[in-house]
Amino acid sequence: MVVALIACGPEETVSPAPTPSAPLDSGISGIVLLGPTCAAQAVDASPCVTPYVAKLVILDTDGNIVTTVSSNPDGTFKVTLPPGDYVIQPTPGDGGIPNATPQTVTVAPDDYATDIEIDYDTGIR
Repeated sequence: MVVALIACGPEETVSPAPTPSAPLDSGISGIVLLGPTCAAQAVDASPCVTPYVAKLVILDTDGNIVTTVSSNPDGTFKVTLPPGDYVIQPTPGDGGIPNATPQTVTVAPDDYATDIEIDYDTGIR
């Protein structure tokens, strides 16, 4: 005995697979420096600064955390972000020192904001 199944009804339609969105090619990159790292400095001397490993919190303009990034041992950092306005909130060290001032950054499409320098203050004077 042979059994045949026949389906009746409307044709099934299949939606095309969504096309993957293009990878982001924008964000923020820069360097984190710590200074001064020496107690006394001549006026014409090089600044007493050194690269610094720090945790940076990236906030949107409403103060919501978007992501965090840590700088490398050479002080450099890079984070991929969609275009928009952001605030880089440097995390202070133990006891609040060293510390750095937050910075507002605008990320343009297909571009990295690269002139970003986060300066941590040691408090040495």
